Amino acid sequence: MLKKVGIGCGGLVAIIVVIAIIVAVAGGGNGGSQSTDRVDEMPPTPPPLVNAREIWLEYEENETRANTEWKGIWLRVQLDTIDEIESGGKVQMYMDSAGFKHIEFDFDNDNDVVRLNRGESITAICRLSGFELDSWLNFKNCRFP
Repeated sequence: MLKKVGIGCGGLVAIIVVIAIIVAVAGGGNGGSQSTDRVDEMPPTPPPLVNAREIWLEYEENETRANTEWKGIWLRVQLDTIDEIESGGKVQMYMDSAGFKHIEFDFDNDNDVVRLNRGESITAICRLSGFELDSWLNFKNCRFP
C-alpha cells in the first residue's frame, strides 16, 4: 500500500520521526503534569487546611505513601513557629535541635516575609514539593491567603 502512495520504508520512518518531534515539542504524552510546575498557578478553590508538623510526621512514617497523598498539590498550611527567616523568602521551622531537619516554606521573594518574626506562627498557601534528602520538608510557591 505504501508503494501505491509513493512512500518507501525510509519515508515512513521519516514521517514517524517528524510526528514524534511534533508531539514532544507540543508537550504531548506528559499526562498534564506540565501545569503543576507553573509558579503562578493557584488552586481553583480554597485548598485543604493542614498542619506542617502533621505532614512531616506522615513523611517520616512512610515517604512513599505521603508522596502519593500530598506531593505536588496546593495546601493551606499552618506552620506552628518560625525558627529562622533566610534571604530569598525562606521560612523554616526546626524539627530537631540542630535545625538540620526542618520544614521550609519557600515564598517568591524577601518582600513576602519582611513583616514576619521568629516565634510567630503563620498560615500560607503553598504547593508541597516533598521530602528532600530525608531532612527537610519543602513547601514551594508560598503565598499568604
